[in-house]
This record gives sequence, C-alpha cells and structure tokens, in this order.
Amino acid sequence: GFRKRRSTGRYIYRLIDHLQAAKLSKYTSAALFIDLEKAFDSVWLNGVMFKMKRAGIGGKMFRIISDYLLNR
Repeated sequence: GFRKRRSTGRYIYRLIDHLQAAKLSKYTSAALFIDLEKAFDSVWLNGVMFKMKRAGIGGKMFRIISDYLLNR
C-alpha cells in the first residue's frame, strides 16, 4: 500500500543508481517489471504457458511463473 516517503519516484531513482553503479563495475544488469493486478483473470493460462515455452522461457523461470499463474 501507500506509505509516507515511499514514492515510485524514489524507487525509480534507486533503480537508476544501482544500474549506473553496475555499469561502472562492468556488470550485466536485467530488470523485469510486471503489473499483475487482474492481468490474468480473463486469459487462457495454458495458452500463456505454451507461448512462454515456444518463446524459449524454461527452467526455473518457467516454473516460478507457472506456479504463480496456476497454483495461486
């Protein structure tokens, strides 16, 4: 929920700061942003899983997403 001194802008700044520090240290960075509120209420979940496999998403990441979508 909403809390004092916890704005979205603050966390965007922190993210940019971390990404810049990683770049200076020659690290590779990746970020994933997901808005899941009611995102899958009307989606055929087996179709989503099929398309993820076809797109090359597998292993642990596939299991995490699958568990979230199918076992919640």
